[in-house]
Amino acid sequence: MGDSAGWVTTTIGLFSFTRTGGTFPGALGLFSAFCIEPREFVSAGNTYTYNVGDLSLGATNIGGMGSAKADQLRELYGRFYPDFGSPLTVVTAGALQIATWEIVRETSGTLDALTGTTQFRNPSSQAALALAQTYLSAIDGSGPRSLGVGAGYWVGTQDIVFETPEPAGLAALGLGFLALVWRLRRRG
Repeated sequence: MGDSAGWVTTTIGLFSFTRTGGTFPGALGLFSAFCIEPREFVSAGNTYTYNVGDLSLGATNIGGMGSAKADQLRELYGRFYPDFGSPLTVVTAGALQIATWEIVRETSGTLDALTGTTQFRNPSSQAALALAQTYLSAIDGSGPRSLGVGAGYWVGTQDIVFETPEPAGLAALGLGFLALVWRLRRRG
């Protein structure tokens, strides 16, 4: 993935986290998430603390993505992955990750994984790249929205998008930020 600061080599796909504490509603244990900051990193086996809030607050390394990009992500997941607990192929997980980064990071106004201010290249992931472009081409503001997604964010740590345990639960918090401690486990 590359943008105005140069190319970044990173892993694409769905991550598996283990929630070990915190006060956010929902059970402790495993959950799935996508990265929303390709220039921030987490490592397997480490413990991280996140604030949890509205999806628009994610991507702290660019000051938050804002409501328009958050709405595009909700449409991406509403159209192509409405249940974060359902199984994914490696190609589909990679495509969703690439499309997520394109939506969050692109500033040209056009969602195209190969052109604009954010561009992707990876010969080993051509199928994921092609599928990501198919997903991006479908984002037009008319698709179903996944209202049950939120952001885990912390400056200096890779921010994530995840499915909230109760779609109305996050809205009821009214942007009150709750600390969580999650332990990352890389799904292989």
